[in-house]
Amino acid sequence: MPINNKNHLILIGYRGVGKTTIAQMLADKLDRPLISTDLEIEKKLGQSIFDYIQKGGTWESFRAIESQVINDCVTLENAVIDCGGGVVETHSNIETLKSSGKVFWLTADVSTILERMDSSGKRPNLTKKSSKEEVAEVLKQRTPLYQKTCHEQVSTDGDNFLNICEKILNLFYNVDD
Repeated sequence: MPINNKNHLILIGYRGVGKTTIAQMLADKLDRPLISTDLEIEKKLGQSIFDYIQKGGTWESFRAIESQVINDCVTLENAVIDCGGGVVETHSNIETLKSSGKVFWLTADVSTILERMDSSGKRPNLTKKSSKEEVAEVLKQRTPLYQKTCHEQVSTDGDNFLNICEKILNLFYNVDD
């Protein structure tokens, strides 16, 4: 079992809610290291997650690598951790994250998520379904897991990321264990 540093600021949520941008802003403001679990996984895989799955890698093997990355991340000190959207699909990740710092679940409406995913051009569907169907279905499945994992829920709809960062920082320093 990894040694947990309980002072991490951890962001979870679906793709397109703003985790990556907000995590970078928070790391800069707090002068803390930033860890993107998806980037760490891609380093281990030697390719993008999308390419890994398209080339025959299984979600089960991906989730095992993701858990290794989570366990490695929490041994570091005082980091901002930007987690991939499906991190909550593994029970051990939920427990590790909750015990390692303050977990913020960033949310957005399906329409906002779709708009952000379309504008980035870097977020292909992970299933054969339409984007709207995929997002709605995965959110329905993951919402209870996000709720179980987070200490606080923060909407990223209708506000700029600077204001959202300030809100998270206020909550970070005032959330009870």
